[in-house]
Amino acid sequence: MLSDVSAGIDRLKAGMELFIGFSPNFTKKYSLQFFERQNKLAYIELNEIKSKEAAELFKEQAVFAEDSSDEIKEQTESYYVEELIGCKVHDIKTKEFIGTIKEVLLLPANDVWMVETSKGELPVPFIDDVVKTCDTKNKYIEINVIDGLLGLIKEKPEVK
Repeated sequence: MLSDVSAGIDRLKAGMELFIGFSPNFTKKYSLQFFERQNKLAYIELNEIKSKEAAELFKEQAVFAEDSSDEIKEQTESYYVEELIGCKVHDIKTKEFIGTIKEVLLLPANDVWMVETSKGELPVPFIDDVVKTCDTKNKYIEINVIDGLLGLIKEKPEVK
């Protein structure tokens, strides 16, 4: 199983095997030659990529590593898609039930949890500002409903 390395990016080391692609299921394996972090930017060199033109083909793709890689293990938790499906999502402030996770989209920037609400489908970004607690054992998740989030609900078509 592959994990997105964004949270553990500062732990990348030369010689590590990295997987690059648009999702964990569609990657190619590369060997890390060089890594440097400057503010919010990260610079990497891969042994297999020799030109700027070849590197430009990686735009918008994500970097992954094996879950078992000790170099990128992070302190924050990660979840399997199967654990998230069926979890009940609640507003952390009001404790009000929002909906149930029906699907997880694994995207390069961050995962998005598709929550089925009474009004329609709500995309919930899996980011620290939004997801506050996640208890997959009890299928209970609390989120911070940030401004504009509920406006993203794609309403269900009316059944006649």
